Amino acid sequence: MKKVSILLFVVGGICLFCGLTLSFIVSLKEDRVATLARMNDIKDEYKNFSNSVDVFNDIRNSLYLNVFENMYIDTMSSKDKEIKETLLNYESSVNDVAKTVNKLSNLCGTIYFSNSNINDKCDGYANVYEQIVNAFVSDVTLYNNNVLQYNEYQKESGTDSLLSDYKTEKKYIDYNNDKKFDGKDE
Repeated sequence: MKKVSILLFVVGGICLFCGLTLSFIVSLKEDRVATLARMNDIKDEYKNFSNSVDVFNDIRNSLYLNVFENMYIDTMSSKDKEIKETLLNYESSVNDVAKTVNKLSNLCGTIYFSNSNINDKCDGYANVYEQIVNAFVSDVTLYNNNVLQYNEYQKESGTDSLLSDYKTEKKYIDYNNDKKFDGKDE
């Protein structure tokens, strides 16, 4: 009887150990599958991010080529509506980038992945986003300074043809918390 109880105790201990080991292995496999799925989601969302950044860059280049390079005091009034529509479209592209950034932020979190390419994407998107927002705010500031100069010129000339500046809620950001404002024009 004593030998049977010892044998049952040993067999029970072995079964418990095997069960715990099997449970641990199954959990590791499920975690690996979930991590691989998350990495694929990051790859897909990063493509969307890249595309929205390309759109932003195209709009910004067009803004500089078609608006800022050809901005003169004597033509600002006639082009004001068109310029503000361009700036609105420009801000919309920044908002599109922000949507993909929010998704990437949720996917990347503070997780370190076994794939260095995924880690680079998770580290890099924050820097790019910071540059985009700060470049946009700098460009709006540039335009608003031109409007201010135009309005001062109009006041000196004695005319009432004043323009309103472009209003945005966006401010300079330090998205990656490195104590620098990348993309901000000084």
